[in-house]
Amino acid sequence: MARIKIGRILKYLLFFSIGIVIFYFVYRGQDPSEIWENIKKFKIEWILLSYFFSIFSHVLRALRWRMLINPLGYYPSLKNSFLAILIMYLANFIFPRLGEVSRCGVLTKYEKVPFAEQVGTVVTERMTDFIILILIILTVVVGQLDFLSGFFENNRLEFGFDKPLLQSWIFWGIFVALISISAGLIYFLRDKIKTIPVIIKIHDLIRKFIEGFLSIRKLGKPWLFIFYSIMIYFFYFLMTYTILMGYGPTSELGANAAFLVMVMGSIGMIIPVQGGFGTYHFFAIETLVILGLSRADGQLAALVLHGATTILMIFVGLVALLLLPLLNQKVEK
Repeated sequence: MARIKIGRILKYLLFFSIGIVIFYFVYRGQDPSEIWENIKKFKIEWILLSYFFSIFSHVLRALRWRMLINPLGYYPSLKNSFLAILIMYLANFIFPRLGEVSRCGVLTKYEKVPFAEQVGTVVTERMTDFIILILIILTVVVGQLDFLSGFFENNRLEFGFDKPLLQSWIFWGIFVALISISAGLIYFLRDKIKTIPVIIKIHDLIRKFIEGFLSIRKLGKPWLFIFYSIMIYFFYFLMTYTILMGYGPTSELGANAAFLVMVMGSIGMIIPVQGGFGTYHFFAIETLVILGLSRADGQLAALVLHGATTILMIFVGLVALLLLPLLNQKVEK
């Protein structure tokens, strides 16, 4: 058990170190005092508006989570569910995935919802978020091919040709060949592959993924659950859009740019680095540069986008920690 914990700690320290290295390379050579002066150019009213959308997205997340818990025979209050969500984000900044444990612990303590029974609801939530994000990414792949081509072109290895990576017949030829070879090997070695421990774990994960997602059908109002899920990402988009509107150079980029920054930034947040530190900045900056922004302005916008959200989550998470025992004094007794 101790070895497992040490292994996890080392893994997260490794990813955090990677995030720091990425952040360093993204912002190397920048003058901190100059960055601070430019940050002051962001209009505070737009940032405050983004905070409103952020809080509302968390309310929707709490409402959605309660929908999954209610069929289990437990009816936690919206108040405690919402505060648990805020604590979840705070905990995730400290240690990736710690937030999922923390929010379940809150409802166990203050709402008497068994911890084990909450785990399934968390899995279903995460699977739903993952599917929606994949669908959003696919819309970018289908509808924004020029943008993706530019992204890969700006961050590609030198293959010795001038065409953008996605427009190169060499890239697609290698891609198709690798897929074909892999498919053939998997087919002929399928019986042996099924016995590999890692494959067994992946198979179990996929099974749980499917079971968790299909459990949505058992809800009394599945379409309301889906509506909440879509609106959560819509408010994520509004959070990005409003902050970009608060700065002169980014205010002219429009809604499509905000959508692309949200999507690419979300990819950076998926990587298990504390709070997407470094990874979010890289994806957001490269997206803004491709959309025509100067790299200096892109670096500043990414810093404010990530920093403003981080400050809010830490603040409201700490407030939630203070409010929980005060609002549940009867339960404490």
